[in-house]
This record gives sequence, structure tokens and C-alpha cells, in this order.
Amino acid sequence: MAGVSPLPTGWPTLSQLRSAQFGHLGQFADWCEHVGAEAEKALAQLAQKVRAPGGVEWEGAAGDAAITQAETDVVIARKFLWSVPDAAEIARRGQDVLQAGKQEALEAVADAQRAGFRVSEDYSVTDTGRATSRAQQ
Repeated sequence: MAGVSPLPTGWPTLSQLRSAQFGHLGQFADWCEHVGAEAEKALAQLAQKVRAPGGVEWEGAAGDAAITQAETDVVIARKFLWSVPDAAEIARRGQDVLQAGKQEALEAVADAQRAGFRVSEDYSVTDTGRATSRAQQ
């Protein structure tokens, strides 16, 4: 019968945890904030430019239809843009939570090591102390 690893599938090893970085989440949040602001400006410019393509005021039924369609498109697109700041906030919160969890796990490993235990890559713990009497055992 094959041995059973105490480390659940998908969990990082101790070395992987030590080297884990979560800066990509902050970079994504920065990108969301930048793109969200730029996209909002672009939508406003689009709606405005449809009114006067090439600098000439558009008149008639075709102009009215194009303006109405552009304004409708802006309203629809804004619904998606409103979720971009939420994505940024979720990414920043996720980065904080993962960093705090990493720190907490590494502190637990350090506590175990200070107490005389060896912590393996799969987080299994081995007592390295030597007992000289039955009472110490």
C-alpha cells in the first residue's frame, strides 16, 4: 500500500510557501484602476464625437440614430466599468489576505522549530529533542 502524504493535493510545499509572492495582485489592481479611469474618459469622448464626426455636427435621422446608439452603448459599457474598481479592491484584499496567511504559517513553522521540532516540506513535524528519562518522553 502506498504511503499517504499529509499534505492535501494542491497545497504549496514549505519551500513554495516561503518563496510565494503576491505582487501580481497589486499590479492587477493598479491596472484596473488605470484602465477604469481611461475607459470612462474614452466612453465620454466617444459619445461626444458621434455628435460631430470630423468636427461637423451630424443632423437628420441618421445622426439622431447614431447619437442614440452611442449613448446606449455608453450606458451598457458603463455597467461593466463599474465592476472594475470592485475587481481592484478584491485583488488588493486578496493580496493582503494571502500575505497575512503566509506570514502566519511561517511564524507557526518558526515557533515549532524554536521548540525543537523539524518541519518538513509537507509540514509534518518531527521532535528532534532527546529524552534521557521516561518522564521526559
